[in-house]
Amino acid sequence: MREKVFSLKNLLLIALLFFGASCNFFASQGSNPPSFTEDSNPSIIRGSLRYEENYLQYERGRAKTLLDKGASTLEILLSSLDKRFTNKLLSSHPCFIVFPETTRVAVLIGGVFGEGFMLCKRGENAWSEPFFVKIRGASAGLTLGAEFTEIVLVLSNQGAAKRLVKGEIRLGSDLALAAGPLGREVGTGLGIKNLEKVYYYARAKGLFVGISLNGAKVSPLERVNTAYFQKPVTVEDVIDYNVVPLKPLKETARVLEALQSVK
Repeated sequence: MREKVFSLKNLLLIALLFFGASCNFFASQGSNPPSFTEDSNPSIIRGSLRYEENYLQYERGRAKTLLDKGASTLEILLSSLDKRFTNKLLSSHPCFIVFPETTRVAVLIGGVFGEGFMLCKRGENAWSEPFFVKIRGASAGLTLGAEFTEIVLVLSNQGAAKRLVKGEIRLGSDLALAAGPLGREVGTGLGIKNLEKVYYYARAKGLFVGISLNGAKVSPLERVNTAYFQKPVTVEDVIDYNVVPLKPLKETARVLEALQSVK
């Protein structure tokens, strides 16, 4: 009887060790296509290339959706602002981060999750290509439930924008947040010295609302950026060196039209 129990324990131990090794193996593979050598099976290589092509098409589809929805968000926002203030806004705050659809959830504590893109003004009627980003963080001002919100951040300079999306600084703690004015008067912000100011506009159910983004982190959507530009890029590549995609999307032109429609 002892031998049977011992044998059963050994079998269970072996099974657990095999399961753990399998999990570690698959976790180490990640979601990127495998690499191959000259001796690799041609059929496996072709399968990998098809996988990579489908993967890029999927991520480009995400980029198209974000740009298309983001253009609508910008059109509605800019049409809601006083034209004189909008012109001043565009000339003095050269970077926009647009999250066309974020999800704010709350049970005991709140959180905000969303994807979007950033672009910065490069000169008179000239803008950078979009750099795709995501936002994650705590959120207040919402009771039990979930809510979809459009959010636009307006940053005062490109340096702050780049540091934000690289994770070097966060909203609220390093960048002073202020609700963006909807009329002719420019808001006074939070009155915090030595902090860059960020205006935010949030719109839920057709109305502009106040939200809390303190501590929220913005970071790159690396796969979407790679698919859009068809090569890995950094925020400096896009903002400083004006990298452009090999195959531009028409949705990008719609975003630029929304920004340039304000005269």
